Parts: sequence; structure tokens; C-alpha cells
Amino acid sequence: MYGPVLTLRLIFLFLGFFFGVKGILIGLIILVAYMASIKSLGVPYLAPFIPFHPKEMKDALFRGDLRKLINSKHTYPHNK
Repeated sequence: MYGPVLTLRLIFLFLGFFFGVKGILIGLIILVAYMASIKSLGVPYLAPFIPFHPKEMKDALFRGDLRKLINSKHTYPHNK
């Protein structure tokens, strides 16, 4: 993980140096757009955020009570 983090850090450093805060924001937008376009084993990398599936958001940010956790079916491409 050191290599990709170092590369991204240098890219954002140069964007910030040459273009300021606007450059960093443009770099973040490009990074999020790239991450939204890639897939891992047929599942979008940023799922369930992009594409947005409200039923699958129950444990995306905060872990709920494990006794009430229901493993629901996901609606990813490999399940169609």
C-alpha cells in the first residue's frame, strides 16, 4: 500500500502547489470518478454508495446491532 499512497500524495502535492485548493478538489473529483468506474469481482468498488442501493446502506457507515443483523440478498450484477 505504500506505493499507491506515495504516488497519490505526490500527485495531490503537485496539484496543490500549481493550482491551489481548486487543483486538490479537481484531483479528488477525478479520483472518486476513477474509483466509481472500477469493479472488483464484478462488484462496483464503491458499492453500495455508487451505485446507490438504500437497502444495502444499513452497515455501510455504522455497524448496527449484530443480534438484529439480517444478511439480505445483494443486487449486484452477478446475482441477476
